[in-house]
Amino acid sequence: MKKNDGVPVWIIFTIVALSLGMSIFSLIIANSKANSFTQLEFDYAKLVEFTGLFFTIIGVVFALYFVIIGIDATQKKDELEKIEADVRTKQSKIEEDIRKLELENLDFMYSHLIAIAGTISNSRIRKNTINSLRLTRARLASQSNYCLSLETRKKRIPDLAVLGVQSDIEDLEKIITDTNEEETLRELAKGIKQQIKERLNI
Repeated sequence: MKKNDGVPVWIIFTIVALSLGMSIFSLIIANSKANSFTQLEFDYAKLVEFTGLFFTIIGVVFALYFVIIGIDATQKKDELEKIEADVRTKQSKIEEDIRKLELENLDFMYSHLIAIAGTISNSRIRKNTINSLRLTRARLASQSNYCLSLETRKKRIPDLAVLGVQSDIEDLEKIITDTNEEETLRELAKGIKQQIKERLNI
């Protein structure tokens, strides 16, 4: 329950209600007629008036109490929604960081496979295997929806200039037209696209 300087709200309202009640009772006594030193003659008409006033005030106090409770609940709901949004944002960032790490590891794995392929004794098989791995690695870097680091992408995409085919031009075009991509990468993609077109005569 909401507190005000460490005191529960219900205690404050109870004190207010009792204070009002005692004040009204005092007014009733003050408006009573004394017919002896020890007896008071109550004015019942005024008693009824003050009683009605008392319950009216009590009703207002409770109405205000529930209004305050409602405002407090709305504020807490807004706070919870804000916290939930912050958690979702942080979770999304963590997932993105994990994905980047996984893709960087994948790029690293391709580099190892290329090094291993370099030990193949048959020169034709060795060349074809290395070129195939380099092309796959370069295509991974050219996918704008993946999250490889900028430096890694800049190092891998140039392999498309000598290994890429017409379908790779489409991925390069996405990089070129994506305003969210870094400008130097977009310029690099333009150059690689042109080299592929010249090599394939298209």
